[in-house]
Amino acid sequence: MSCSWQDSYTTDTKDLFISVNECDKNVPQLIKIPPHSRRDTVIKLTTKKNIRQLTGLRFRIGFNFIRAKNNNEMFSKVSQLPKMNNVIWSDTLELK
Repeated sequence: MSCSWQDSYTTDTKDLFISVNECDKNVPQLIKIPPHSRRDTVIKLTTKKNIRQLTGLRFRIGFNFIRAKNNNEMFSKVSQLPKMNNVIWSDTLELK
């Protein structure tokens, strides 16, 4: 999604949340990542706890991968984004 792309991400802990941006125009975007390539994304995490309470917390960030061949197919699959049925997990991270 052009604005709510953060909805495709999750964490495996209830102590950290993915920050969401607000915007006026939110449409599906098809992003192609060729084999052996990468796309870096900055993800902001928030918490309701004091950050000192989370020292040593180990967690992973997941991305809900949805395969689509073209924009029309992507539009038809937008409802799958919040379901988190095909999550690809990062390596374990630790807050220090």
